[in-house]
Amino acid sequence: MPRAENYTAIAEAFKKLGWSWWDTSYVTDGGPDAVASIFGANVLLKIIDESDFVKPTKQERDFFHDWSGPIYVISSVEQGESFDRAARGKLCN
Repeated sequence: MPRAENYTAIAEAFKKLGWSWWDTSYVTDGGPDAVASIFGANVLLKIIDESDFVKPTKQERDFFHDWSGPIYVISSVEQGESFDRAARGKLCN
């Protein structure tokens, strides 16, 4: 499955905010598109185009069902920045 068109902009925004970023979009079909880390906490991210809220693929549904931890869906740079503020609030307090 191809990466979302906004993937690079979102990745760069996270990196600029101090997150480590590992592109996993090529690793598996249906799994997370990235693993991001800050302050020793790792998060799985699914990156989607803001205007492309389509039905998840079977592989995505299977992964989300089988994975026991959280997977965060990010659809814009602004949403990524909001996620960063919330994560810092939880991790720094």
